[in-house]
Amino acid sequence: MSTRQVPRLGAALCHYGSLRPARHSCPSALPDADVVLDRYAAVWRSVSPFEPDTWQPPYDAVVPITQANAGGVAPRVRYHSFFSPHGDGPWDAIRQLAALPFFARLNYIKQLSTTNIGLNLEATHNRLAHLLGTLDVCATMMQSFCLTASDDALLPEPAEAVATLLFAFLHDSYHGPFGHSLDRIGDVVLSDEGQTRIDKALLNAEIVEAARKTGDLWDLVLFVARTTGSGPWKALPTHKASHQTPEAFALSIVRFLRLLTSAPELARVAPARYWLRELVDSQIDSDRIDYVLRDSHALRRVPPFRERDIDDLVKGARIAWSQLALPRMEMGEEMHLEQCKVARVHWPASQETTVEEFLSFRGGLYRDVYEAPEKRSLDEMLVHALIWLCSWELAPDGGEPSQEQIGALLRQLVYVTDDELFHYLYEIGTRTGFRIPVALVHDVAVGRPFVEVWRRGIAVESLDDAAAAAAVLFEECEKAREALLREYRLVSGATMLGLDLTPGLKSLLDKCRAVLPGIPNEAHEAALLFCLERNYGRSFRRREQLEGLVWNRLLATPDGAVRDLLVKELWALHSGSRWDCDRSPSIQNADDLLAYFRPFPLVFLSIPWVPPHGVKNVELAEWARELDVLFHQGAAAVSVERDLPRRRRQSIYPISVFLPGRLASHERIVATVDDLMQRLIYSLVWLYPERARPEGYEWWAVDLPPVALSFSKSVK
Repeated sequence: MSTRQVPRLGAALCHYGSLRPARHSCPSALPDADVVLDRYAAVWRSVSPFEPDTWQPPYDAVVPITQANAGGVAPRVRYHSFFSPHGDGPWDAIRQLAALPFFARLNYIKQLSTTNIGLNLEATHNRLAHLLGTLDVCATMMQSFCLTASDDALLPEPAEAVATLLFAFLHDSYHGPFGHSLDRIGDVVLSDEGQTRIDKALLNAEIVEAARKTGDLWDLVLFVARTTGSGPWKALPTHKASHQTPEAFALSIVRFLRLLTSAPELARVAPARYWLRELVDSQIDSDRIDYVLRDSHALRRVPPFRERDIDDLVKGARIAWSQLALPRMEMGEEMHLEQCKVARVHWPASQETTVEEFLSFRGGLYRDVYEAPEKRSLDEMLVHALIWLCSWELAPDGGEPSQEQIGALLRQLVYVTDDELFHYLYEIGTRTGFRIPVALVHDVAVGRPFVEVWRRGIAVESLDDAAAAAAVLFEECEKAREALLREYRLVSGATMLGLDLTPGLKSLLDKCRAVLPGIPNEAHEAALLFCLERNYGRSFRRREQLEGLVWNRLLATPDGAVRDLLVKELWALHSGSRWDCDRSPSIQNADDLLAYFRPFPLVFLSIPWVPPHGVKNVELAEWARELDVLFHQGAAAVSVERDLPRRRRQSIYPISVFLPGRLASHERIVATVDDLMQRLIYSLVWLYPERARPEGYEWWAVDLPPVALSFSKSVK
């Protein structure tokens, strides 16, 4: 390990949190980023060296602080629970898992990721407390519903009850550091097409392994099966008692746990048990109830309802049969929706106001906290720095690492904590060429986000119209898809011959734009934004290419303001270095300096996830959960007049562009970004993601004729 002095900036960074000095012996040292990361992750994958290998958490290891301390034994973990079931049940054994290292690491992962850095210092509560709280709320709801079930056929079997409680406790357990912030790089971490939620993909993979009686999850389930027994429990009536061996009981738990992760399969295989999934994954479930109450307490936001109102809501809920639309695709046929009769949770009609207040308050949390501009900016800064550093470490000569290489490395991040991620990034980012991403990490650590300089949004009330207009655009463009691609290939070949491509490029753009007159003018902007989100919102790599396009245009602006500012900052970094071997004699001018530091686009594009309503077949392919809320009056299901499904998570779905503060303070730079984003959206070039690469954007060089689109003001 090098004992040389780090640069002035690097010294300030490495002293953050008592970090160790630089580990690279020289700038060209071969990296071992995977070894460094494994050193951090190994702590949470193993048992304590001071305990025997057979160590298991003691029976009273984890208890809610609302419960009495049984037997005078000091518990290892205490936490606040808003609602707790009465009596002894399978929830007691599942609580004990919190004392295992894999779950204990969640005590050091903040529930609201970067919110405490950029918005509210009080938002430091951890994800482990949320998982335990979700388990308690789920157990309370299950106990209440089982005690009031009108038909014994609706009662779960012991294995089904334990699987549901485990699902509540495990639902967020595979979150990495800063939780949902890493969702932005889901397509980089996961190689399978269509998977973007890292935690869900890893949980599903573990369940598949557990079904083979292998893996860490199988050991956890087997421990719970041995501890709880196979029922019945006095505090939780079930359909029938089970007399299976612990191993057979554990296997039954895993099988139903797998059903819980697939709503369509659960509805078809066990329609009378569909309500168990809704305890954990629906519009009002144990997960949402706990984090809304827990987050509002930490954020000092007073909800319009009381805890007693939620308690009354849960106690008044009933299980009843209802119709559910499920996606289905027969061999050789298009996917379509079919109606299926399942048992679902129905909330008391007398508590309709509480339901609406809960959904509205949760939407306000998304708008003001979870998706606030400052938080989204910090998230983008963090994941960009992470990708850049890991990519450079895997390919130090400037090449591009394979998807499998970087995915395998990033999957290990699930096993580190928030602070360990900062340590890791500082430790591997000690080369001079890494100073830009490390400076990003530093700005995240000290709460200095990039500034939002451009913002457009799809309003909730126009979401369906935008989706319908986007469907027309997609469908019309699809008709000319093959012809466009063939012509594009000819155009690309002509480029090598030095031919004038302007007429051909304009022709291609006109073909894309020809479908716009059929769309109402007021839906133009929302439709194009919807298309942009659909093609780029869930792909970090595609967004990064758009960012690179905008950044290159900024650097090439006639006044050179962005380039001059960047060069000035890089010269300050380079001249401030006290590493003699880092002062390359090849740096003679600004171009050499930019190449030496390998700057990446310091403009970040944040695109939210938008519900896929109105787009042909998309809502079928991406079907996840029903957005409706059901009510009952007495024993009969009733309908309500208020449009509760319209209570989406936020009033708009904003698309934002962020720049460093020094660049954002220049009016001409901000105006240039606004012009570039408008031209980018006008051009429709991005409608074909397979051409989303730098060499494919010579289209944008074409002078675009006026288009009847209005981008004159932002959506606030």
